[in-house]
Amino acid sequence: MQHPLHHINITCEPLPNNPYAVPFDAGVDMEALGALIRVYPSKAVAQIQALLQQYPQAAVLYNYLSAAYKEQGRYEEAFKAIQKSYLHYPEYLFAKTEYASYCLEQGDLKTVAQIFDNQFEINALYPEREEFHIVEVMNFYGIIGAYYAAIGELGMAEYCLSYLKDLAPYHNIVLNLEEAICKRQQMSKKYLQYWKTQVPLLLLGALTTLGVCLIVISNLLR
Repeated sequence: MQHPLHHINITCEPLPNNPYAVPFDAGVDMEALGALIRVYPSKAVAQIQALLQQYPQAAVLYNYLSAAYKEQGRYEEAFKAIQKSYLHYPEYLFAKTEYASYCLEQGDLKTVAQIFDNQFEINALYPEREEFHIVEVMNFYGIIGAYYAAIGELGMAEYCLSYLKDLAPYHNIVLNLEEAICKRQQMSKKYLQYWKTQVPLLLLGALTTLGVCLIVISNLLR
């Protein structure tokens, strides 16, 4: 990363002129909609679909739709909502993070890097922006940290984790990243243990094979 993460200008206030949000004058209570997803996801799906008919440019609604589908166990439809959001609004940060999260689950690390144009710092990904909402920063570095863990860059993953802990130490994104790092560390230990036991056996096998070859050659030369 080119700049210390603590230099990011973060706000907790709603971002002005957000082209991906539901228009303010629409009078939609997004917090209430989020609560409805958790309690009555089927009703939430119907409301979100109606809102998308009115405000198709509000990409945030696809995130809500995906969440509602997941609450119902409709994972294929949830993925389709994520995919549609990214295909139509590839510059929308949450479209990127949601799609990248799915790709991480599938082990498609190459696509994760492509989604972010190989830019793993939020300022580099959006150089024209001077300010970011805390939710944007949390989601972005949660995914980037998980990506680093998946490719074995545990130092960078832990750097992201440390930064996120400064922002919201008990957030689910922090807990998920801790779990991803822990799994990678366990995997690395298993690989190390495997090679510690296998390398001597492989060397012994190679030496045995070499010894046999030398005996055969020696017999042929007599």
